Amino acid sequence: MSITEEVAAGVREVTDEEVAFAAEHGWVRLPGLLSPELAGQLLQHAKALMGDEGAARVNEPSTLLAATFFESFNRPGDVDPLFREVYESRTFGANTARLLGRDSGIRMLTHTLAVKLPVSAQPDRGQPTDFHQDYSRLLPFDRNSLGFWIALDEVTPDQGPLQFYSGSHKLGLLGGAKDILAYPRIHELELSAPPHLMAGDATAHFSLTVHGATENASDRPRWAQIVHNFPADTLFTGKPNKYTKDLDVEPFSELDFAEFPVIYQPAA
Repeated sequence: MSITEEVAAGVREVTDEEVAFAAEHGWVRLPGLLSPELAGQLLQHAKALMGDEGAARVNEPSTLLAATFFESFNRPGDVDPLFREVYESRTFGANTARLLGRDSGIRMLTHTLAVKLPVSAQPDRGQPTDFHQDYSRLLPFDRNSLGFWIALDEVTPDQGPLQFYSGSHKLGLLGGAKDILAYPRIHELELSAPPHLMAGDATAHFSLTVHGATENASDRPRWAQIVHNFPADTLFTGKPNKYTKDLDVEPFSELDFAEFPVIYQPAA
């Protein structure tokens, strides 16, 4: 079986119930989005890039805005075809379109290995992730986008999986991370409990959904993959950001660049 065939068999479609839950709450849990076998393969490939304990890159310069949240390897698909095959697969793109509520073309913005290290061993790579909206921090888009958070190994609640303020996507832009929890209506919403995830389980959330994570209080690294996708007809707003800073892109034009591959097109 080829890599492409293995990936096609290992990525499932989202359900109508999951799409409806996401529309209402701004996030959704996706059990078994990847098969355990495929997640296990990705974990082994991730360890080849980051070391068995996820700390092989700790002393290298980080491209994250705040390196204390976790250790990262950005765009592993650029050096490992398995990651590229999974996150550029048609099923992954179609799932994005369904969750966003419109059968549009989909581009991939980025994918990042995110290993939150035990805070007891690596305090500068295991701290809590501040509650924030992805849109406010970085995204230069004129419309909604979607982030996936995928467990590559078992993730227990004390390791810092994502939590979400349900319905927060309906509140609009709330400013930077320092301001969000001071916004009174946030505290009227339910904060989801930190989930217990198995390898291949995932969550997905909209770019306006407020989310964050606790520190990794366990003695094991938390292995996860973050993938962010957006509609192919999205327009660039001109907002300064790390994704387009080296590209010749005009405000209010489409982001038609090889760096943002189209991973899904609706049937003709």
